[in-house]
Amino acid sequence: MMQNGQAKFLAFIDAAVDDANQGKAHALLQESFKAQQAGTFDYQAYLDMKDDLLALVKPDQKDQVEAAMNQFGDQLKKG
Repeated sequence: MMQNGQAKFLAFIDAAVDDANQGKAHALLQESFKAQQAGTFDYQAYLDMKDDLLALVKPDQKDQVEAAMNQFGDQLKKG
């Protein structure tokens, strides 16, 4: 089951990617959400997912999405 923060981030990403890339973005996020819930999503998994997801984001949204993702990544780094 998706957590509230995950649902908000999914909606945020939906607005930041073209319709043609939403399926790919959803697949990436669903995979990472499952790993988070299983406790197997670490900082390296975040870095791998981040690059793939940012490649799908509209150019004018990239800075905003990257900033949000970096906040999450900083939390992962701290443990």
